[in-house]
Amino acid sequence: MEILPLLVAVDFSRLSPRAVEYAVRLARGQGRRVDLLHVTRNSLSAHAQANAPAEVRDKVAAKEEAEAQALLDGLMEMVEPQLRGDALLTRGSAADVICEYASRGYELVVVSTHGRTGIAHALVGSVAERVVRFSPIPVLVVR
Repeated sequence: MEILPLLVAVDFSRLSPRAVEYAVRLARGQGRRVDLLHVTRNSLSAHAQANAPAEVRDKVAAKEEAEAQALLDGLMEMVEPQLRGDALLTRGSAADVICEYASRGYELVVVSTHGRTGIAHALVGSVAERVVRFSPIPVLVVR
């Protein structure tokens, strides 16, 4: 039986390290690799995206990616060297991208949630909830 890696989706919130810690505990002793995934989206407004010169858009995107990669690499330092997999950085709709990556041969997706309820949940929504609903593999939600 093939030992599949774990996928940890991180958003760089205060709960991301907790999700990484859980994944490491699960992977330890099983020979599983732990991959970290961060999905970013454009910080520029739709108007700015449409009207800013390409070199400005590219410069903003490159800066965002460099900052995100540094944070992702920092979280990867929490993973024991023998368990370290890939630090994946991509753009898109977080829940959709996480579910798409989950279909690429992982055992489990680990995500964190802020546990918002009521109006905050209705306005912000929950990436974790959408991942639980649509992931092709089991999801561990850490709070």
